[in-house]
Amino acid sequence: MKRRIMDDVTKGGQNYYSLIIAISKTARKIVDSENEISGTCPDNPVVEAIEALKSDEFEIVESDE
Repeated sequence: MKRRIMDDVTKGGQNYYSLIIAISKTARKIVDSENEISGTCPDNPVVEAIEALKSDEFEIVESDE
């Protein structure tokens, strides 16, 4: 993932590892839900997950552990 895109998506103080994990989990949910509904896989679920994060459809919450 290009650094510029990551800088656009992260919000003050978030680390890149958390960002990658959140995007990959969201992309997996997108693929799973599309498979259940239509039996097909979306063209690029990672891009959809990034767009969802950019549009504040979900938020990254980091634990204190």
